[in-house]
Amino acid sequence: MGGLIGRAYFYAADSSTGGGLTNGSASGSVTGIANAGDVGGLIGQLGVYNAEAGPVNDSRATGAVSGGSNTGGLIGYFDNGSGHSALLNSHAT
Repeated sequence: MGGLIGRAYFYAADSSTGGGLTNGSASGSVTGIANAGDVGGLIGQLGVYNAEAGPVNDSRATGAVSGGSNTGGLIGYFDNGSGHSALLNSHAT
């Protein structure tokens, strides 16, 4: 569960970019079920595979985030299978 996106996966073959989120914004409280699922202020679950460029750019989340087994102000659960930077100029307050 996320303030803007529940689950997002970015996969790019041949090291090209495979889409992304730029200038995304979410505000307000995000409340998940305690110890169940991934809860983030912007994105609940983010997976990035073989992407050279950051698929989440210039994005922000504001507000309280609670609940979930994996909880974060910006992203609840982040699987960076590519090993490259997937977040650029993004933050939570």
